[in-house]
Amino acid sequence: MKILFISPQLPRTRRNAVADKSRRVLSLLCQNYTVDLACALGPGESTYAVKACEGLGVRDLILEPVDAQLKPSPGQSAGGYGLGAVSGGMSRALKRQIQQRCHDYDLIICDHLLSLYYLPDDFQGRTAYHAHATQVARNPRRLFAGFFGGLAIDEFRHEEVKACERVDLVFAENGDAAALSDAGVPFGKLHYSLTEVHRDKPKAPEFNVTHKKLGYVGYLGDNRNVSSLLWLISSVLPLVLELHPEVELHLMGKDPDLRLLNIAMQHDHIFIHTSHTSPDITPPDCRIAVDPLLFEDHVDAKLVNALVRNIPTVTTRIALDRASQGAGGLLAASGAREMADQIISLMSDRALWNSVRATSNRSAAERVPVQEVFYAMKRAIEDRSHKAVA
Repeated sequence: MKILFISPQLPRTRRNAVADKSRRVLSLLCQNYTVDLACALGPGESTYAVKACEGLGVRDLILEPVDAQLKPSPGQSAGGYGLGAVSGGMSRALKRQIQQRCHDYDLIICDHLLSLYYLPDDFQGRTAYHAHATQVARNPRRLFAGFFGGLAIDEFRHEEVKACERVDLVFAENGDAAALSDAGVPFGKLHYSLTEVHRDKPKAPEFNVTHKKLGYVGYLGDNRNVSSLLWLISSVLPLVLELHPEVELHLMGKDPDLRLLNIAMQHDHIFIHTSHTSPDITPPDCRIAVDPLLFEDHVDAKLVNALVRNIPTVTTRIALDRASQGAGGLLAASGAREMADQIISLMSDRALWNSVRATSNRSAAERVPVQEVFYAMKRAIEDRSHKAVA
């Protein structure tokens, strides 16, 4: 599967909200498919464009300078301001490049409303639209009414619906997908998250209602998961128990490996639960989540899952180094001693515990919706029987 990902601007870090979201989605796609990136470059960006895309996993870059005379419509501009201004501009040269090379790809993803300008009319593969700024239609007051006025907002809604009509697949967050459906986009064309768990997660526990328990959630029959847990049990847990002998480690997951079962039988501070609804361990009960992630695959997804647990999570620097986007809000240790020290501090320091949890929740609010949009993309991309909905 070869994908051309068209962005309205260079997705460099900390540029604006649109670029940050584009960068996350692009990185996840590159981990699973062969992806080329096409975007217009603003003044001076050509000197650092390649460096800005390092680490994303993009195979090739198609870059052309913007045309100062080429302006988007008011409705497209309004969409650009929905998640923070899209800086840069539009490029005729980039449109020509994409037209010439489009037949090399199986799928073209137009990331944001402004990217639809570049979509070739005679492309024979599948086309997709990532609806970044649909929030504007749901909350027009996010726009400066004195600058754009109601006309621009109405034109944005019209432009968004037209964009959806041009493509085979539309990807959006759940609320945005509902807004598009209300505007007339066929529901069968929309692809979105199948779960809203991150929005309905249980109320965050207070420090004083948790207990000195470490929690791990994962498949306990996977050899890589087990290898990480054996390292945690043999190298980290003894250091924690030296200062906090009452600490318990609770492992939650199905099909536990025989090695874990034997260890749990030999140690009265290690417990295994094959159901997440076990009465012996509930989310408010654990004070800290642990996930070393030394050997596992799909590190990005697991780090994002850690962010939504409503309690601080301690992982390893190795895990963050293997992730494409890092994970703000998690404590990462360089070795067993540091990981033990982080756990010991969180066990007794209420202020630190609250601070780490708050940072984790903020990071989850940014990362989880993007992760879910990517999985909607992955399901649709791999469903080769999918037909465009008129």
